[in-house]
Amino acid sequence: MYGKGKHMESIRDLEEYGFDLLTGEACGIGMRLLVDVSPEAVKILEEFLSVRFTEENNSWNHSGQDGWKSVMLSRSTIDDLMIFVLCREFPYAIKVQHREAAFTSSFMRGFPDKASFEEFKEHANRIYTTQDERGETVYHYRVYYNSGTCGTRNRHVFSGRVT
Repeated sequence: MYGKGKHMESIRDLEEYGFDLLTGEACGIGMRLLVDVSPEAVKILEEFLSVRFTEENNSWNHSGQDGWKSVMLSRSTIDDLMIFVLCREFPYAIKVQHREAAFTSSFMRGFPDKASFEEFKEHANRIYTTQDERGETVYHYRVYYNSGTCGTRNRHVFSGRVT
């Protein structure tokens, strides 16, 4: 893979951060996955969602272990969560959408420095772009930058209030 950094493409890549996938059968509409989260993962989710967990969120499989909670996460939320985790760790991240016929998948990649980020972005411009019917370039990736406020709220430029 081009450039240094960390590659993520499934919830299994979040295990090192304390996310323990239990089952996809817990959701009545098949949209969300039941996930136990460690105290470290609870902190990440609280930053990501800007919420606080309560005692009612007790862990499903880790009961008796201090600080573990259970949550239901949609697959799209897991993708966004992977980007958030990468942005907490790296100044640059990219989410790439693969599109082949009816199949769509994605992966995320975080980069420790601008040089490795630019190297991968050059590769992405060759591989993950197409032309639409008007001849315009369509980028099948999105770039994220951590400007130092990942996990916190930004200050509004004009009013000075925290948003």
